[in-house]
Amino acid sequence: MSHDDQPLATGGVMQRKEHEERSMAAFGKPFSEVHVFMDRFFPRYKDLTHRLVLHHRLGIELVGVLMGSDAYLAARQHVLDDMHRLFPGPEEIMIMPAFAPGSFDIGRLAEDMSSALGYVPDFRAQYALKNKRLKCACGYAGAMRQRAEPASSPGATPRALSQQSEYTCPWCGGEVRKGQQSPAPVWPAAPGKFDILRELAVGARFRRGLPEEMRRIVQEN
Repeated sequence: MSHDDQPLATGGVMQRKEHEERSMAAFGKPFSEVHVFMDRFFPRYKDLTHRLVLHHRLGIELVGVLMGSDAYLAARQHVLDDMHRLFPGPEEIMIMPAFAPGSFDIGRLAEDMSSALGYVPDFRAQYALKNKRLKCACGYAGAMRQRAEPASSPGATPRALSQQSEYTCPWCGGEVRKGQQSPAPVWPAAPGKFDILRELAVGARFRRGLPEEMRRIVQEN
């Protein structure tokens, strides 16, 4: 059974020792610093909410930029062990009831995501369930924000929303229609941390290696 076929892990939290043992078996070293980094927000939330910050492709790419390619693989394994699949970012995770942030958590999450990833997702938007036909030209494929963006409780996923034909990409703001390619987003003249992580996670840019000036932007912010 592949990771994508397994049910999402929403039970207990793996201990660091267990992650280290998994890394030893897979890579020959524990990668303790990676597991500490990936779970560094757990003491702040003490529940599954902490996974919204780094347990996705954005978080894995961040580890790769900060710690190198070997650490990237350990972070990827960490996320697969905890989540059983790789999500592009927090938008697809927080539509599930087990991970929907409460009103008390939103302020802290905004602070932590801004610091770690360079952006804050729209916690008040409604999101459609994952649909393979929903893919933005920026590379994001998954939970799209409802175009009207009504105020709603975090994680709301009404059935009617999944039947819509037009959405807004939560990462670049492009309009996405089912079965149609959206216009390519404009690469900013002065890309920030999130722009770079986004392209590493789902875009076509940097496939031959991240330019050093871009690496410095991520490392210094």
